[in-house]
Amino acid sequence: MDYIDHLARKWRSIFWWHRRILIIAYTYFVIRSWDLLWFTTTNPGILGSGVRGDSKYDTLRKLKVASGSRWPNAVPTTVRVPVRDDECRPSAEELKEAMEGGGPWERTDRGVLSFPVIAKPDLGANGWRVHKVDDMDQLAEYVANANHDFLLQKYIDTEEAEINVFYYRMPGEERGAVCDITTKEFLKAMGNGRDSLETLLNKNEDAKHLQESSMRIGLKKGFTRAQLDRMVPEGEVVHLGRPGNPHFWEYVVDLGKLKDAKLVEMMDDLSLGFEDGFYFGRYDIRLDVKVPLDQLTSVDPSTIRILELNGVGSELFRIYSRGFTVQRVWRDCWPIWRICWEIAMRNKQRGVKPMTVSEARAIWGKVKSVKFKEGEW
Repeated sequence: MDYIDHLARKWRSIFWWHRRILIIAYTYFVIRSWDLLWFTTTNPGILGSGVRGDSKYDTLRKLKVASGSRWPNAVPTTVRVPVRDDECRPSAEELKEAMEGGGPWERTDRGVLSFPVIAKPDLGANGWRVHKVDDMDQLAEYVANANHDFLLQKYIDTEEAEINVFYYRMPGEERGAVCDITTKEFLKAMGNGRDSLETLLNKNEDAKHLQESSMRIGLKKGFTRAQLDRMVPEGEVVHLGRPGNPHFWEYVVDLGKLKDAKLVEMMDDLSLGFEDGFYFGRYDIRLDVKVPLDQLTSVDPSTIRILELNGVGSELFRIYSRGFTVQRVWRDCWPIWRICWEIAMRNKQRGVKPMTVSEARAIWGKVKSVKFKEGEW
C-alpha cells in the first residue's frame, strides 16, 4: 500500500511535468520552424501525423499491407463498424454477420471474431472508450452509447501485458532506431463467487486508492454496467487495466535491456512499406503465445500482433516507471521531440505540406463532438 501511495503521488507529478515539457518543446519548435503545425509533416501516412483524430482503421489497413508476407498475422482481425446517427445503427444481425467474417463493412481480413473482442472508436484519442466486450449484450450496450464509427478487434488472450515499442527513422534512410520499450503490469481482482465486479473494485484497496488519488477517471469507467454487475466466479482473475489506455496501469516496467539490432530490424520491416510514410511513434504489441519477454526478438513473426500504431501523440512510457524523476523526464523527452522536429523538417523539404489551421480545427472539432451518451462508462 505504501508503494501504491508513493506511485500515485509520483505519477501525478510526472504527468504534470510531462505535459508542461510538451508545451515548452512545442513552443520552441514553433519558433524554430515558424509554423504552428510543424509536427503534421512527421508522419505523412497518418492524418495529422497521429496527434489526435486520425482513423485507427486506416492506420491498421496500411500496416497490414506494409507487414507483407513476413508478418502475415501482424494486424489482428479488425472490422470498422459504421455509426451514422440514432436512426442508422448496426443491428444485432449485422454485428453477428461481421463477426462471422461476412457483411459489407470494411475489415482488415475475413477472419472470424469471437467473444471477447475489443471495441474502440475509430478515432485517435489516447485510448478513450476502449473496452473489452464479453458478449452480445455488452456489445449492444456499446453500440447504444456510440455516436461515431468504431472498431471490433480480435482480443489477444495472453497473460502478458502489452509491449510498447517507440520507434523512429529519418526520411530517406532504411534503418531506424528504438528509443523506448516497456511493458505494463496491471492491477487484478480475484473473484469469490459472491460479489459483483463493482463490489470487488470497492473492496480492493489498491484500486480504490488509485482511482481516488491519481486517476482523473476511476477504474470503474473501464467497464460497462453489465460487466460491473456480473458476479465474478470464485478463483476467476479480472484484469483491472483497461486495454489500450495508458492511464490504467499499476506500474510500468522498463525493458530497455531488450533494445538490440534484431528489434530495430523488426521495426524497420514493419515501417518501411507504410503507405505515404511512417517515421515516428509507438507500436503497441502483444504476442499470441506465452514466451519470456527476453525472447521477444527471437519469436516466430507469425505470433506478433500489433494492436495499434500511434503517431506523434505517443508518449515515452518509461517516464512512468519506477525510479523516474522530473529531471529524467526533461532529459529523456526533450531529445525525442527534437527528433520529431528534425523528421518533420526533412519531410517538409521533400515536399510534404503541413496541415492548415482550418484543417486542424476541423479535426479537433470532430474529436470534441464525438461523445458518448451519459451512463456507466
